Amino acid sequence: MWDPTKPLADTSFGVRVVATLLEIQPPRAVIALPDGSEQVVQPGTMLTEHSMVILAIGQDAVQIARILPRGFYAAVETETIRSLYPGAAPAER
Repeated sequence: MWDPTKPLADTSFGVRVVATLLEIQPPRAVIALPDGSEQVVQPGTMLTEHSMVILAIGQDAVQIARILPRGFYAAVETETIRSLYPGAAPAER
């Protein structure tokens, strides 16, 4: 039976893009990781604990590469992740 006071066993969320920041150089993105943490990344950032490399950051999307071990070789799979809040702009002051 489900107990709301305890985390679900063997569950996690995938990588999510919270926001992209294109007004600064190099462009940056805030991503939410499967372990629940958030991290600010830029192209070329290596997240070794998640076997990922950030390839590109664009308008409301981030392209990542996942590096998967395959014996003596490695497989590289690319994926484009869309923002949770597309088109959201920072509040004007």
